[in-house]
Amino acid sequence: MQETKRPSKEMQVSIARQLGLQPTTVGNFFMNARRRLAHEKYEMEAAQAEAAKMAEQQAKAEEAATAAALQDHECADLDQIELDQHQPGG
Repeated sequence: MQETKRPSKEMQVSIARQLGLQPTTVGNFFMNARRRLAHEKYEMEAAQAEAAKMAEQQAKAEEAATAAALQDHECADLDQIELDQHQPGG
């Protein structure tokens, strides 16, 4: 698999002779190996997409929390200003 993912029929026959196997066995090995690699690649891409989605949700949640905290702070400042205005000497 390191040299080629799709060896020619001649190469498969040569490998089969060297290992004492049937050429179809060698061909099946390479076909299954390609299938496993494709499946692993698919799973990795799906995991990366899920991680990106979670990171985006986390960022949105943090942004919402920051906005809420700023709004609370602004409300508290306004409340203090109103209190100051209603006190004698304010």
